[in-house]
Amino acid sequence: MTRPGAPAPLFVDADGWRLLVAPDAGGNWTLSGESRDGPEEPRALLAVRSPLVSGAGLRLTTRASRVTGAGGSLRIQGQDEVDGGGGCRWEVAFAPVDSGPLVRVDLALAFDAEAELVPDRDPQGDPAVIVWVMETDRLDVRQTFDWHKTLLRFPTRNGQGVRGNDLAAVYLYDPVARAQTVVHFDLSRAAWFADLRGFTRYDTGLVVRQTQQGPVRYGVGLYGAQGPAAPFRPGELRLTWYVGTQGRAASPTAWEALEVLVDWLAPVFAPAVPIADPSWKDIAAGTVEDVMRPETTVRVAGLTGQRAYVAGSSRVWGTVEDSFELMTQVDVALPALLYLRLHPDPRLAAHVDTLLDSLTRFWRRDFGYLTNTFPWTPGADERIDTWYLLENALIKCGWIALLTGRRDLESAVIASLRWARELAHQCNHLFPLFCQGKTASPVAQSLNVSAGGLYAYGAIVGYRLDGGRDLLAEAASALTAMHSAPVELLHHEPQQLGFAALAAMELSRLEPDPRWRRMADDFLRAQLAMAYWHEDVLAGAAGYRVQGGFQACASILYPAMKENVESIVPWVALMRMGEPAPVAVMLRVLAAQRANNAYFYPRFLPAGTFTDGGGCPSIPLENLAMAEPSGAVGEVGQEVYGAGEGLFMHLIFDALARSEHPGVLVASLDVLDLERPIYPPSARSFLLAQFGAERVTARIRFFALDPRTTYRIAPGAASPRSGAALMEEGVDVELSGERPVRLELTPES
Repeated sequence: MTRPGAPAPLFVDADGWRLLVAPDAGGNWTLSGESRDGPEEPRALLAVRSPLVSGAGLRLTTRASRVTGAGGSLRIQGQDEVDGGGGCRWEVAFAPVDSGPLVRVDLALAFDAEAELVPDRDPQGDPAVIVWVMETDRLDVRQTFDWHKTLLRFPTRNGQGVRGNDLAAVYLYDPVARAQTVVHFDLSRAAWFADLRGFTRYDTGLVVRQTQQGPVRYGVGLYGAQGPAAPFRPGELRLTWYVGTQGRAASPTAWEALEVLVDWLAPVFAPAVPIADPSWKDIAAGTVEDVMRPETTVRVAGLTGQRAYVAGSSRVWGTVEDSFELMTQVDVALPALLYLRLHPDPRLAAHVDTLLDSLTRFWRRDFGYLTNTFPWTPGADERIDTWYLLENALIKCGWIALLTGRRDLESAVIASLRWARELAHQCNHLFPLFCQGKTASPVAQSLNVSAGGLYAYGAIVGYRLDGGRDLLAEAASALTAMHSAPVELLHHEPQQLGFAALAAMELSRLEPDPRWRRMADDFLRAQLAMAYWHEDVLAGAAGYRVQGGFQACASILYPAMKENVESIVPWVALMRMGEPAPVAVMLRVLAAQRANNAYFYPRFLPAGTFTDGGGCPSIPLENLAMAEPSGAVGEVGQEVYGAGEGLFMHLIFDALARSEHPGVLVASLDVLDLERPIYPPSARSFLLAQFGAERVTARIRFFALDPRTTYRIAPGAASPRSGAALMEEGVDVELSGERPVRLELTPES
């Protein structure tokens, strides 16, 4: 709001509000915000003027500044002195995002060679960007704010509160002003961090400031989290961030707040540009060869299995010769079973049979579950990483049993489900991070709450195996408990939330109830908080990309091929059942992964980035280095337990159909459909999308159809076409804007 007698502030209009930029009494440029909802008098939403940069002995003033633009966009340039000596040329640009209430702010600071930017005495003295929301010295107002606010802050944190490096954003509902505010920091343009000491020295969240006798001030933003702060080096620092605010009548739940945050941020996710449009068919063919090499296999106690890492590739774990893991066997075997139905290969079939024959040797008949390590010692207790058992023994082994009809494996899966049910009941479906094998009981106090999503989907797979409806009740209980937990406790492995969403969609199909669809959308948004929405500074400078990947585990600070793809495999199955609410962001993630997951393979990296690939170029690296300390590229090794994900990428993106237009995404929705476990199905479903405002016509070519069968195509061809014509000529599909198109091929009876 403008004070009487003060000059009218500069402004930028966005959906539902106006960003005001004006100098304070000391001549320092500040921002604030007011509503612009219809004919009513504007009211303050961001009532406290916020400096454009704070906490660092630097103020951006009107002393030597120049303003251009207004309303639609705004740019201010200036030059000021730094408290520690020297000068700084600076520029701040404001522009509304094309759709929604966000305003983009681009900040650039260029320091003289003599400048020494010394943080002030503030406890959070590093340079900060804080949007102040409210200021008060009344206890009743402070209590109203503290007790009735809704706050979500990201990046995600693990169960012990250690922060990661994924989505940097904050949501705050102010119950006093009845306003919701979102701030988001684009780390792809944050030379601010890469030139200093990494984003892990900073944090995002709520900031509370109080002087000895003065008012309390509340704000949200980016600030130094670890001290002591250090002077900035001379040179140019940049930061791009976004702010949006709107009125809201009542306090939202955390899930409602997360919906606002993800929906508002959706337009800022710019999909990656494909790197020479990688052929996942070719990568998968190379993977098939590599998983059969001596470097990726090991023989232990008369059994042949897959190693966890290519021999000699891991500087962290070394080479293990005396055991192998269930996780690696099923990671390769499950997608290989589907791959073989499209690309018959006697050598691969024999190799997969060898892996399948090993699975029941993981059966712990003494305690009643499929363990992760072979060989195991009878009677010896073990500490289990809970998600390993739930994902591998219940979901992947369950799917393998569905696809192969192996009764011995089916029996082991159902028994493992009974063991997991005992654990679930002991912890009221709030799963622990670790559990004890002998007693099916939690270990210590660390939680892995979203492991309940794996348990729920595993229970539904078990229901498909033996028809016990009590397993559907177990799935419902697990999802309900998970949904009742605080959002910030749900982040561990990102695929856990994807399978939770898929389980909720499966329940909505089996036991129709609108709450399951709402839960699915909520879990998907929580999962998207673990995605890398923007490019990493170090990765971009080094010549590879990580955008669209997921932080492999909360606080681990890098993406991995295994978790990237396991996070999207549930999506294509649930998209077949209906379009989820956050589909716009999900499609951007799919497009980014289609391009960027190729960088996990040594031959797609810039020359010299990774030199230990040897004879297995189609086994992915586990880690790609980022600005935070996450190890050198490939340091953890080439993960054989992520090799199957290269096969899944082929199955999703170019096994059954492919666009001839490089900007059009085609995703097959027929992977792991419990309603139709036969693969490939005779009827096919695809989701198509492009990411521009223009109208695009794309030629879609199909594969693995029966050439003699006639198919109806919707939308697309006006008349049915033969499978031979669809494979040879394809069909043209028109896409307008960013609205996805569901493409169906149905054989005529």
